[in-house]
Amino acid sequence: MVGDLSWAQTTVRGARGRMDSNWYREDGNLYITAVVPVNAQAQVRIPTSDISQVTEGGIAAADARNVRQLTSTETHARFLVGSGRYEFKAPL
Repeated sequence: MVGDLSWAQTTVRGARGRMDSNWYREDGNLYITAVVPVNAQAQVRIPTSDISQVTEGGIAAADARNVRQLTSTETHARFLVGSGRYEFKAPL
């Protein structure tokens, strides 16, 4: 996060298609949506105060389909995701 910035969104056209990403923060949580084109993968870095509480699609990110945790620190987690739409939620 940067200062008082509360949301952002972007679209990038890559070799495999359109990739969309947006995030916003609300009520002490961070909400991230990522859309990855067919036959592609993406890394999603999520800043959070409690990695164990990160969810994707309403379930623990560690148990979510096509989501693999790569690394984590006390301040963020990094996940590898495959093709599809992902909706992460994490406490700030």
